[in-house]
Amino acid sequence: MKKIQNKGLTPLPKNGITPSVCSEKNMKYRLKFMSKFLTSYSKRRKNTMPFYGTGFTLIETLVAITILTLGIVGPLELAYRSISYTKLSQNKIIASYLAQEGMELVRYIRDTNKINSNSWLQGLANCKGSSYCRIDAYSVSVNTCGVGPTCPPIQYSGSQGYNYTVGNPTIFTRNINIVEMEAYEAKISVSVVWNERIGQKTINLEENIYNIP
Repeated sequence: MKKIQNKGLTPLPKNGITPSVCSEKNMKYRLKFMSKFLTSYSKRRKNTMPFYGTGFTLIETLVAITILTLGIVGPLELAYRSISYTKLSQNKIIASYLAQEGMELVRYIRDTNKINSNSWLQGLANCKGSSYCRIDAYSVSVNTCGVGPTCPPIQYSGSQGYNYTVGNPTIFTRNINIVEMEAYEAKISVSVVWNERIGQKTINLEENIYNIP
C-alpha cells in the first residue's frame, strides 16, 4: 500500500491508509453485511410467519361462512320438512281409520238391533238431527256431544285402544251425526278433526245405511 506523508493538519489513520481507501472498503463491507442481514431476516420471517402471504381477507372469510351456512341449513330444512310431512301422513292414516271405525260402529248397532228385533236405529237417538254423538269402540256406548261437533278428544290406552274412558287424550276428535232420510234410510256423517302446525285438518265420511228387511 502507498504510504503518504503528513503534510497537512489532518492526522493520518493509525494503519497508514488514506481516508479514501479506508472509506471505500468500509462501505463495501457494510453493504455486504446489510445484504446478508436482510436476506437472513427475510428467510426467518417467511419461516416464522408464513400466513402473511397466504391469509384470507375478510370478504373471503364471510363468503366461506355463507357457503358453509347454506350447506348446513339446506339439509336441515329438508330433514325438518320430511319429518313434518311424515307425521302429517301418519296422522291422516289414523284419522281415516277412526272415521271408518265410527261408521262401522253405527252399522254394528243397526245390525245388533235387527238381530234382537229392535228398532233399527234404537240407541242412536243422541246422534240424530242437529245433535252429534260419540261412540266408544270398547264399550259401544253412545253419548251425546250436544248441538254441533263438540265431542271431546278420543283417548288412547294400550289395553283398550282408542276409547273415551281410559288412557291419555289424543289430538283427534270424532263427531257422528245421523239424519233420517226415509223410514228405511239414514245418512251417516262422521268427521275426525285434529290440529297440525300448519292448521286444522279434517277427515269426513258420509254414507247412507238402510233398514234391513
